[in-house]
Amino acid sequence: MTKIDLFIKLLDEREANEILKHFNAYVKGDNSDLKKVRLRTILKGQFPRKKNKNEVVDPFHQTCMRYKQEYLGMLNEDEFFVSITESGGVLPDYARLANLLIYYPERFEELCPMIEDNIKTGKGPFDLEFYFTKDEEVSGYIKKISYLEHNAVFIKVVDRIIARAVENKLIKIDPDKMEEMRNGSLADWHRLNKKEPGKPFMWKYYYLKTHENIDSSIVNSFCLDIIGCILVLYESSYVMCVEEVVKSKIGDYARELKAFKELAKSMENEKKGWEDKLNQATSEIQNMLEAKEKENQELNDQINKERMELKKKEKELSDRVKELEKMYSKEKRSKENLEKKINKNSEYLKYALAQQEKQKYIFGVISDMEINISKEIFKEVLFMPYKNWYDRVKDVDYVYIQREGISGTQLSQIKQYCSRNNIKDSIISVKNEKDLIEQISRLKVRMGGAS
Repeated sequence: MTKIDLFIKLLDEREANEILKHFNAYVKGDNSDLKKVRLRTILKGQFPRKKNKNEVVDPFHQTCMRYKQEYLGMLNEDEFFVSITESGGVLPDYARLANLLIYYPERFEELCPMIEDNIKTGKGPFDLEFYFTKDEEVSGYIKKISYLEHNAVFIKVVDRIIARAVENKLIKIDPDKMEEMRNGSLADWHRLNKKEPGKPFMWKYYYLKTHENIDSSIVNSFCLDIIGCILVLYESSYVMCVEEVVKSKIGDYARELKAFKELAKSMENEKKGWEDKLNQATSEIQNMLEAKEKENQELNDQINKERMELKKKEKELSDRVKELEKMYSKEKRSKENLEKKINKNSEYLKYALAQQEKQKYIFGVISDMEINISKEIFKEVLFMPYKNWYDRVKDVDYVYIQREGISGTQLSQIKQYCSRNNIKDSIISVKNEKDLIEQISRLKVRMGGAS
């Protein structure tokens, strides 16, 4: 966070308005965020002085100087940081930061992260660990910062107390009297002070604000008197406020008590009539309850009877459902087995019928052995001697070639022909016709036909 951003974050709304007013800048409405955006723009800029256009003014430095405390310049570095980090100090946080940037700007980068962390955790921004370690350091520090030793500091304290009292409408500052006192002497103050009814201590304040180089004893006396009088005003204002609240509450309670008594009297008159009506209603309700109780008992008996019958029917129904579930399960298995057989034979029949419509053979077998029995058993299979295969192989879509007894060259010729004519082929190994019958049976089962 930059020093300008941190300064603006520490400002309260009242002081933000004062700075805007100083730079003749105004923001419509009471939006504090807009005011701080406007302030940030002003403080980050630079502009020439009106009297000397060649001299450039830093608005932020000028603003910090508004809060410069001369007494802090009389402290050494340790005393300075103890002073601005004291929780009971009179300086607001933005003024503490301003004086830090005026007297020790080189320490800002070091302390800024600590200040930010304090803000995030809800602590005071300047709640930092700066302490004295020796008694003589504390003694010397107290002597330096004592208000009674520094007129300007003591008057600034009084300024803040007066400003707060004005905000709370305990006093008013009269500009005409302030101006009258500007050219007056201490004797004039004494004369005017004796004539002023009510709040003569204000003439002391006017004198302090319009004169310089006043003797410290007079400043101390006037400041202490002003502070004491303001405290008395706060006390009496509080007492008057409490008395007004108490009187108002007593009046409210008296009116409420009177209204309550009238209401109680009216209710007492109605009470007797309501009691008779209540007794009559109670008797009627009692009779009604007795009748309802009897009716409910009869109804409960009927419900219990029907509940027993319902349980009996539920058990019968449950047994019947279980029986039906068993029957259904058995029928379902039978149906599934039948569907499997139907599907199996259907696939075979579909293929066999399709082959019959086209050519009547489901596949062909090229073999070098003499085949007799197989031809009788498998009339849907085309058996071809390997010497005459060329004339018959075109009648089938799939051909099985016996490996035994056929040379590699002949086998290659058969496979090339089948490839050119889109006839699928496979190699089978059979040693005799018995092996061939078993092989064909397995092939038919694989195709979905019966064995």
